Formats: sequence, structure tokens, C-alpha cells
Amino acid sequence: MKKFKIGLSLLMSLVMVFSVFSFGAFAAADTEIDTIELNFNAKPGDSFEDWAEQLSIQTEGIAVSETMEEYGLGVLVIGEDEMITGTYEMGETYLITICLEPKDGYSFPDSAEEFESVTVNGEPAEVMVESAQVLTVKITVTAVIYELVIGGTIESVDASLNIYGDMAVSDWYRYLKINSQGIEALYGEADTVRAYDKDGNPVIGEFVSGEEYTVELWLTAKKNCEFKKNEAGEAALDSVKLSGNDVDYTLGTYEYEDTQYEYIKLETTVTAKEPKYIERVDITLSENLEGMPVFDWQNYVTINTEGLSFLGEDYYSVEVYDYFGNFVYDSFEQGNIYNIFIYMTPEEGYFLPHHERLETVTLNGRQLSDDEVFYYEDYETGAVYMEIYTQVDMVGDGIWAQIMFFFQKLTYWFQSLFFGFIL
Repeated sequence: MKKFKIGLSLLMSLVMVFSVFSFGAFAAADTEIDTIELNFNAKPGDSFEDWAEQLSIQTEGIAVSETMEEYGLGVLVIGEDEMITGTYEMGETYLITICLEPKDGYSFPDSAEEFESVTVNGEPAEVMVESAQVLTVKITVTAVIYELVIGGTIESVDASLNIYGDMAVSDWYRYLKINSQGIEALYGEADTVRAYDKDGNPVIGEFVSGEEYTVELWLTAKKNCEFKKNEAGEAALDSVKLSGNDVDYTLGTYEYEDTQYEYIKLETTVTAKEPKYIERVDITLSENLEGMPVFDWQNYVTINTEGLSFLGEDYYSVEVYDYFGNFVYDSFEQGNIYNIFIYMTPEEGYFLPHHERLETVTLNGRQLSDDEVFYYEDYETGAVYMEIYTQVDMVGDGIWAQIMFFFQKLTYWFQSLFFGFIL
């Protein structure tokens, strides 16, 4: 469960903060509940917000915590490093946290170790118990943590290959895009992608722009997913497309590390395209940010470089933190210093250098240093991202503005000291 540690830490930090200010203490209980049995059933396409329909509590005397639900923390879906919203996708794994409280006449143990059994869908689940004591008022929040894998039947396959010159055949994660849920590249003894030149010779190194290749592609079903089959057990997919074209496929299995894998093999002919490299980047940041909503980044950040775009609507393309490191989610205000991070990615056919620095990166005409520019590669998707950092001082030049900012820093210091003492 290590890949969810950051998100889980975030949840429990929120639990502790809100618990301190929740004075509806649990009454002394006559019956202690040390066994929890829950069912949680969600299907591909179901919304995370519909947890009330997906959750069934089998154990008498407990309910989803009303205290936590007031803050939207009763039932949460957590991704690899953050709380997420949306719908479940086939083949994906989600961390579900369910904050519970005992009803009148019941209580929970004081520690997770004292629970006899905690299960979700009949499988063992983790439990965390957090307590805070303020003015003799004791608050206890019990969170059941469960990894939910969304399975299903794969009825169609859609993938694309965007091959460019200078790409290595082995770096298939850069040019292969899988558009269907429940499917991933086949790992293990078989190569995910094999390429052959026009003479049928295997291509070991890099593709050459303008050259034609025969490409074989292996895809496999994710955990708890399977390809659609007929009564004879043969693959009977409704549609199989590669780069928008219908292609033939074969179904097979192989064993790797004592696990049996089912895969489909696709084949197509492609011509490597000419890549376009981005050498210089120029960004404009508005000098009048006061009152600007931070999420409207398109209104105050302009990318002046062809082939470069914001990271995407589903991500924080621009993140803003105040002087104290707090994430800013509303608007820019006078009287603060802001740290701004801008995230961009190349468009189709354009590439950032993998092993060299860009020639120049400028923001409002100022050339940025290496400490302000960073770009990295996502080895699961092959995408390359670029991050630009800058700081904006909106404190003001007058002595009164400087004094007010000083008191703001002093107030934040006392708040940090106070919460640190309590928690």
C-alpha cells in the first residue's frame, strides 16, 4: 500500500485538525465494537461521490462519521499522492477510506491493534484510530482503509502508435498510447513492441524518419479484467483499432514468475515521422494579478512557444503557494508573496530535449536560471513535462505594507506553534 502513503497522510492530517474543533464527543459506550464488516461495490463509470449507494455496513452499531462528513471526509477516494474526484475506471486500483463512528451505546477500541477483524468485501482491511483530547473532550475517528480494484470485461481495444525518428524501439512508452480501460502494455519475457524494417530485420536501435516499419504490439488485461470471449473460450472483441484503423489480432497466454497472463497481439505498418524539437521557451506572466482566480491560469499565463501547452485541464497546470507554503485555491491578494509553478508539456510531434538543457527559458523577458526550470519524464506514460518556478512579491513598497506583512508572519508563527503543541 506504499504508493498511497502521501494521500493517506494527507487524510489523517485533516482528520486530526477537524477533530480538535469537533466538540460532539462520543458518549461512554456499553458495547465495544472490535469487529467491522463492510461491503463496497463500485463499477466502471460510477461516481466517487455516490459512496452511499456503494457502501453497505454489515456491523450493527456503527455509521459513517457525521463529524467528518461535514467536511467532505466521510468517505474518500485517494490516488497515488492526492485526493481525487471523478468516476471509477476499469482496471484501476483505488484507496478507499471510510471514516466511522459508533452509534449511541457503542464504542470503538482506543487503538487499531485492539480490533479483532476489519474486512471489506470479505477481504482484510487496514484500520487507523486517531484521537485528540482538548479540555477533557475526547474525539476518536476510526478510518477503514481498503484497496479497491475495479474489474470488468474488455469489449473493445483502442491504441495508437505515434512513431518519430530518433526514438528508440525499446522506449515504446513514449510513442504507445492505450485509450481503452482495463488494458496495459505486456511486461515480462515478451517485448511490448517489436519492430522490423522493410527487409524483415529486427530493429534494435532507433527509428529513422521517413522509414517504414512493421510493428507488433502486445497488450494484456489488467488485474481483475478479462477480454470478452465466446462460448468456446475464444476472444470475441467487438472492435480492435490501432491508430484509428481496424486491425486483426491473436489471443495468447504466457507464464511469468508463476503467473499466467492473457494477451492480444496486434500488427501494423507505420512510417516514422520527422520530430520537431523545442529549443527555446518564452512565457508571459501578467503583472496585474490582484483579484485574479488562481485556477484561471489561461488568463494570466501565456505560452509564447509553438508546440508547448499547459499540462492539461485534469491537472493543476499552475500551482500557487503563499509565502508560508500554503496552497492557494482562491485569488491573488495584495500583501503577500506568492510562489508560482507553471507546468507544460509538448504537443503531438514536438519534443523537449531529453539529455540537454533548453537554450533559453524566459519569463517576462527575464532569462531563468537552472534553479527555476525543471523538466522530467513520466516513465509510465512517456510524457515529458516542464516546470517553471517564479516568485511574485505583492507585499507593496510602503512602510505600512511591510509592517502588515510582518504581523502576518508573526501570526502564522503563533498558529504553527499552537497547532504543533496540540497535535
